[in-house]
Amino acid sequence: MDPVQNFCGALRFQQALTPAGAVRTRVMASENLMLRPYGHGAAALPRVFATRRSMRRDQKALIVVLAAHTVVWSAMCLLLRSPVPYDAVDAANWGRHLEFGYTKGPYLVGWASRLGLLLTGGHPSELAYYFLHMLGIAVGAYGVWLLALRLLEDVRLALLAVFALGLTTMVSISSIPYNDNYLLIALWPYAFYFFVRACFDQRRFWIGAGLFAGLALMAKYSTAVFLPFMLLYTFLNKEVRQSYRGWEIYAGIALFCVVCMPNLFWLHKHDFAAFDWVTGEISDPDIGSSLFAYLDAFYAVPLLYLILAKMGLITHAPALSREQRAFVVVYVAPVATLLAVFLFIGSHRLTEWLEPFAVFYSIAVLIFVRPELSARTMKTLGRVFAGFVVFFLAGYAVAYTVFDETSNDKRYLIPLSQEANELWRQRTGLPLTYVGGEKGYEWLSFYAPDYPLLINRWDPARYTAYNPAIDAARIREYGALLVAPHACDAGVFEFTLHEYPFMKSARLVDHDFRYRGVTRHYCLGYYLPRSAQERSGADAQG
Repeated sequence: MDPVQNFCGALRFQQALTPAGAVRTRVMASENLMLRPYGHGAAALPRVFATRRSMRRDQKALIVVLAAHTVVWSAMCLLLRSPVPYDAVDAANWGRHLEFGYTKGPYLVGWASRLGLLLTGGHPSELAYYFLHMLGIAVGAYGVWLLALRLLEDVRLALLAVFALGLTTMVSISSIPYNDNYLLIALWPYAFYFFVRACFDQRRFWIGAGLFAGLALMAKYSTAVFLPFMLLYTFLNKEVRQSYRGWEIYAGIALFCVVCMPNLFWLHKHDFAAFDWVTGEISDPDIGSSLFAYLDAFYAVPLLYLILAKMGLITHAPALSREQRAFVVVYVAPVATLLAVFLFIGSHRLTEWLEPFAVFYSIAVLIFVRPELSARTMKTLGRVFAGFVVFFLAGYAVAYTVFDETSNDKRYLIPLSQEANELWRQRTGLPLTYVGGEKGYEWLSFYAPDYPLLINRWDPARYTAYNPAIDAARIREYGALLVAPHACDAGVFEFTLHEYPFMKSARLVDHDFRYRGVTRHYCLGYYLPRSAQERSGADAQG
């Protein structure tokens, strides 16, 4: 359904005069919004809204901006950030083995990664990883626009809510290292949008609310923070409670269960390993670190307020509509509760966990501080937000062209993977199918030209990525290359050889890898494929 047509139809006005004075009532299109009074008295007169033509123009402009954001940041990451973050290696390996859950969370990250693999011929790709991230953020930003239109009912404020996301690194730099946060940014806006529409417009939107809530929960379990508040609101609000008299809300709940139940079965089968990983990341509370994480995730809240105040746009705090009160209950209250809880629970991943929760920060600010915006003011704000985007782009470029060279430089992993692959082919004459070993070998699954699979069995205490289809017969048939980031010694590949005792016959070779004047010592273990072993045996007899 066209959001422009919906919104323009919903904002037709009819003036009704009463003895007490002029009171305006918004006559909403019967297909979209129910009739309700708009404020009380002259102070609540409605704003001037855009025409349908200007509305479409703004929509097209927004889509162009989001497309440009996707292309520019994808290209920037592709040019500067190589190799990919380790989360990309995990996601690529999950995507190669579709399951209904993984060691670090539910299944949607792996399934989305499979989409990226399909886009690049079935092989891991830097372009696919970065493009999917930025595309997900653009899709989520469009969802923020839809939600802001419904809550703020002002085109300019809705555009402001989207462009204000540019004040945060959440939609650019901060989302790149993690393989799941971009999915929350993409899905949460639509879960909230359909929830608000279902509560106050038409019950059929419960189906969309159930679908997107389920998908968001299968992207990351942190979505569960919102769900009790949403459920509680449907019980406590008398008008929304009427939804339980229709079939639509039950269809939405059923769809939510269909999306989530496979993961519940997977968790039960695997001893709730994903929950164990999360609890393993929790540490003793550190109030100082928690407050820093809060500031890192939500610094844009006071920043946006200060920008609006500096421009003299904050004039009054309007009364909240029922939709806005619902948003406060299902978004602001859960986030405030979460922040309170994390004062008593510590984790080095706190910033990573909190950042997606800022996706609606601009809507929350604009609900409580509703500025008066003119076309000239919007242009000024646009320049301000564009300046922040340019600043982040420049900072990102400097960080990865200047400082990254002297700090945690992992660029050697790409040529190392390619060289190890070539050494395997020279020795066996066959493609590299499986790889294992000690720290760092996983990168070969992403960058080696043959894109080998891991030989990791299910062991969540040791591996974040594993191969559910691996067995001894496959390794004997195709062989495996073992890699360790140090010279061969007595204890090299201890865990792997304990897991696969027959691989003790692998030939160990010390290899010095040189990259940009630095020599790194590696141990390579060649467990030859059956065909190569037979050929070697025949040559020895001859």
